[in-house]
Amino acid sequence: MTAVRTEQKEKLVADVKSVMSDVDELLQTTATDANGAVTELQARMRERLQAAKKSLIEAEHEVATKAKAAAHTTDAYVRANPWAAVGVATAIGVLAGFLLRRR
Repeated sequence: MTAVRTEQKEKLVADVKSVMSDVDELLQTTATDANGAVTELQARMRERLQAAKKSLIEAEHEVATKAKAAAHTTDAYVRANPWAAVGVATAIGVLAGFLLRRR
């Protein structure tokens, strides 16, 4: 899963970089030429922006799915082992209280 996540991050970064490159090229082109080149760049920018948005939506969906799975797993563990969960929560609370009191 980590390889997939890393690959998705790299793709998203590449998409954002290509959009930024197109924006820079558009700014340079519009300063000297207002013909068909501008229209072509705008169309290309729209396509890349839509691809970047799609990648962000997919990444958001994946994160939400994993968060739901983690929540379900945690819920199942707490229901199966309530005293262990209470013990862990108590230990975390005591540790946090100790650390905060020292400040």
